[in-house]
Amino acid sequence: MKKNHILQSFSNYDWRGLKRLFSAQANDDLNRFMDVLPYNVGQTMIYILASVWVFAGGTVLYTMIQMQAITQLRAELMEVESLRPDVPEVVMKPLSADEVKVLSERMSDIYRGLTIKSRGPLLTIESDMTANFGEFRESVSYAQAMGSGWRADIENLCVGRECEKKPLSTTLKINRISVN
Repeated sequence: MKKNHILQSFSNYDWRGLKRLFSAQANDDLNRFMDVLPYNVGQTMIYILASVWVFAGGTVLYTMIQMQAITQLRAELMEVESLRPDVPEVVMKPLSADEVKVLSERMSDIYRGLTIKSRGPLLTIESDMTANFGEFRESVSYAQAMGSGWRADIENLCVGRECEKKPLSTTLKINRISVN
């Protein structure tokens, strides 16, 4: 329905009027108009019009130059970005409470002179006597080297008679290291 309406209005168009706009007489009329334009409008208006066109042309030229510079800058930036290597990200995740509990039970069997407890990702190693320092030191080393990709961070460490609770005590937070 709509298509027929468009075709009908297109066929009803006055093509003779359009033909008159492109005739030789219309071209002569335009030439005469342009010849008498300075007398009708005045030379001041023509200078203003010419100045506006020069300004518009200059603006377009300036914009084109700036666009070229921006495009070149963007290409250089893309090249630099492509040359930058991907840096791996090291992520440390706390070990699960079950894994730390298994570790504490295994260490309790090995180091009988120490009190070894687990609480979440934390491992606490304590002794009532400073004479157990060698065993204490070895247990801390064992906890740090126990698992592949593990890292034991010392949360608390106190060695000596000045310690509040026990003369040998440390709390280790055990994390698993992964690289993304």
